[in-house]
Amino acid sequence: MPPARGVLPQDRLRAMEAGDAAPSRAMLAKMAKQYRRPLVAFYLPEPPRQGERAHDFRTVPGTGFNSNDAQLQALIRNAKTRQALLSSAMVDAEEGRVLPFVDSASLADGVPAVLAAIKDVLNMSLDAYRACSSSDAAFRELRKHVEGAGIFVVLLGNFGSYH
Repeated sequence: MPPARGVLPQDRLRAMEAGDAAPSRAMLAKMAKQYRRPLVAFYLPEPPRQGERAHDFRTVPGTGFNSNDAQLQALIRNAKTRQALLSSAMVDAEEGRVLPFVDSASLADGVPAVLAAIKDVLNMSLDAYRACSSSDAAFRELRKHVEGAGIFVVLLGNFGSYH
């Protein structure tokens, strides 16, 4: 229902939050886009279950990472969906294999040991990486070795950079 003449937007918002007014379909569509949620989520009897929050390893602890960032959470849901689809397709095609390095390290191993294990798995020359002419070329070099180790690399959205 359209807002009554003379009603301020903040009053309309308070009325909707109190359950005294309903948003229009157009407003729900805008909200779905803004909150990066499917439109149907706004028609459910209760809010959808909150998914597991991710940890952003690109940040330094204590610098204010916002785990409620809608764009980041949408990106993570997208990645997890792609991962599940890929995993299912590989199981169906009987192409899945257990990679020996998965779950092979722990915090107790220490950074030097884990770094040495990663270098061994990737079989990548640091000199070749540093000789790349651009950040895109360096990323392609890294991606080639990561995929050569059996790890799928999927690029999603434009949420910052992949430095």
